[in-house]
Amino acid sequence: MQTLDLGQAPTGRLLWQTALPSVVSLLLVALYHSIDRIFVGHYVGTVGLAAVTVALPLMLLGFAGTMMAQAGGSSLMGRLLGSADAPAATRALGQTLLLALLIAALSSGLCWMFLEPLLLAFGASPASLADARSFSLLMIAAFPIQAATVALDCGLWAQGRPKTALLVILSGVLMNTALCVLFVAYWGWGVRGSAWATLLGESFSLGLVLAIYSWGGVTLKLHWRSLRWHSAQLREMVQVGFGSGLAELLPVLLLVLLTQGMARLAGDTGVALVGIFETLWMLTMMPVFGVCQAAAVLMSFNHGAGQPARVQRVLWQSWAAATGGLLLAWVLLQAAPQAVLQLFAGDAPDLLALGLQAMPIYFLALPLAALPNVLAAYFRSCGQGLLSACVGLSQPVLFLIPALLLFPHWWGLPGLLWATPVADSLALLLSAGFLWKISRPVAGLRSYS
Repeated sequence: MQTLDLGQAPTGRLLWQTALPSVVSLLLVALYHSIDRIFVGHYVGTVGLAAVTVALPLMLLGFAGTMMAQAGGSSLMGRLLGSADAPAATRALGQTLLLALLIAALSSGLCWMFLEPLLLAFGASPASLADARSFSLLMIAAFPIQAATVALDCGLWAQGRPKTALLVILSGVLMNTALCVLFVAYWGWGVRGSAWATLLGESFSLGLVLAIYSWGGVTLKLHWRSLRWHSAQLREMVQVGFGSGLAELLPVLLLVLLTQGMARLAGDTGVALVGIFETLWMLTMMPVFGVCQAAAVLMSFNHGAGQPARVQRVLWQSWAAATGGLLLAWVLLQAAPQAVLQLFAGDAPDLLALGLQAMPIYFLALPLAALPNVLAAYFRSCGQGLLSACVGLSQPVLFLIPALLLFPHWWGLPGLLWATPVADSLALLLSAGFLWKISRPVAGLRSYS
């Protein structure tokens, strides 16, 4: 797709072309982190699923630092390649890898030092603590492997090799799945087998991406000299990527609050259910994030080109696409909750009973989550970072965190379940006010630009 097309081709076709690779990539990432819960839920049971769930915040903490390096490095490499400065871009690739590995090493050390107190704070029970510890130790060991893979994969995206980058992610998903079948289903290794499958799957992806950089004919080559400390580039990566890393920490806080509440009100069964809901949330929301990424590219280009009508058209089309996807997911979750739950819970009666009670409430307002995310992408594309943060963080910060802290004390388990749909509804009302403002004659766009 030529750059000129962004300002001339039909916006609907452009949105489809740019969103599809992003949606596929994000869905693969979500699937990668879902496989272990599916196998553990089926072949280990509720306590094993609870153990994997309380370890999830640790994995997200490690991933947050990696995302900071990825966001900063991707931006720097893209700009240097755009200015035809290949040597500096090659050095930026090495610095991205260096930064990701340093952050991963620091995260691994801290998590290892305080592992048991963290797991207890995240909701581990005496029954799930041993499995949670063994799973977490292997995940901590995988932090540097995951960090290196993500850093090198973002270099492929920056070079315009999205299919190759997707292949790297897909290879890890397939290897992880195959090893889970072997280790968990056939050999009965339980939670530890799931962790080994994840670790080896990530190692396979890293080996593949290293082979691509060695023999794949890529523009940027990985050289040892590019890993030497370069203060200016590292400083710029941290400055650009800090916001992305900070944003990745927010889901950790939300997950911890939800897990702690469920552990207190429903024990290991409730914690296991949180793991299922978190997986379903990732699988349903990742396509929305992919649409928002694509829409942001189109809206920022046309905003800069002085075409506010096209910007507004992309805004409405991306909202329709994101809402349509969430509506399909909502219908499935509301119409066949038992079939969905059995993908993770097998035939565990307590977990199925609690899930059938909780799922219709927890995901009641799922389609409403599209507008705040799309609108945040719009404001970001127009250079309005403060408004983007206000809209994008309204659901988790303004509404969901207070609801998770207060509702369970007032109404117990039903209050904990209703916190999410209430927060989604309030965030929609706030976003609708902004949408009404910018949807008045196209001049409304200029009032926020």
